[in-house]
Amino acid sequence: MPITRIKRRHPEDGGYARGEETRARIITTALRVFGEEGFNKASTRRIAADAGVNPPALQYYFGGKEGLHRACAQFIIDRVMTIVSPALALARELKAPGQRERADEALCGLLDAMADGLVAAGSESWSRFIIRGIGVVSVIILAIIVIFTFVGPL
Repeated sequence: MPITRIKRRHPEDGGYARGEETRARIITTALRVFGEEGFNKASTRRIAADAGVNPPALQYYFGGKEGLHRACAQFIIDRVMTIVSPALALARELKAPGQRERADEALCGLLDAMADGLVAAGSESWSRFIIRGIGVVSVIILAIIVIFTFVGPL
């Protein structure tokens, strides 16, 4: 008698086939809602409804509202780092003595890349998330911290 394979609802290595897609949709929605209302006023029920998932999905994927907020912040960090990586690499190369003028240009390029990232198409919701969460002055301070952390003093 031939063995028939049962079609599985999720991949054999575990997890659900659409898990990452659902997680990304929740983060995209949460960025918008947190950006519009702030952390304290944002409702997990609204986030779930707008993302087209049941409220327990937020608990499943993120462990709750705080975990979802951290996941949104990590999404932004990952995206910004992707945007500024080329400028960071150039700035690191120019830390050698005698490269002051080129290092200044690299720093301006890095700041331009960060600014471009904040106004890039599709970044409106996460730009609002940043501003609502930490304020404009804090964004500038954060940019300086990122520069000195990843590049060091020029």
